[in-house]
Amino acid sequence: MPKICIFPRVEGTGGVASFRLKFEAGLKSRGFEVTNDPDEAQEIILVLAGTRNLLPLWKAKRRGVKIVQRLDGINWVQRVRWAGMRYTVRAEYGNAMLAFLRARFADRVIYQSQFIRKWWEDWYGIAKAPASVILNGVNLQTYTPDGPHERPTDPRPHPPAGGKPQGRAGQRTLPRRGFGRKTVRGATRRGDCRGRRG
Repeated sequence: MPKICIFPRVEGTGGVASFRLKFEAGLKSRGFEVTNDPDEAQEIILVLAGTRNLLPLWKAKRRGVKIVQRLDGINWVQRVRWAGMRYTVRAEYGNAMLAFLRARFADRVIYQSQFIRKWWEDWYGIAKAPASVILNGVNLQTYTPDGPHERPTDPRPHPPAGGKPQGRAGQRTLPRRGFGRKTVRGATRRGDCRGRRG
């Protein structure tokens, strides 16, 4: 089996770190060897969002290793309200690094959802590399409706993370590439354009 590099090694309990741990466990259970060191990569490096550490990726690419970039959302808060100079600079720098990796390093781009793909393509154009959408999977052995549990009882829709519902019913208001707002028709308050929770 090939050795797959997952880079960077993100630590933590949620978000990208949680994805990395579960994805690595899934690969190992299927017989794949996993590393977090791009120098050990033989065939594929999966870049989780982005990294400032470009030299190992550049070296691997020169050795013929394929680079796959998995993209989630874009930093957008600083484009709709003042979030402080430090936050704004870090967010815009982060966006620029993600876009640079997508444009110059990625041999393949994987988006987390159709909504995320449309967002990236609206802001930064269609990727030069082939792209596809792979939704996050759910381990039904761990997360199952079977057995004792409590279902939510509040039937009211919840606002999107970080704010109040905006736009008309059935729409979600998001920032555009510039500093304006854009309404995405058909998006739900807590999901992508297909109504999937985000």
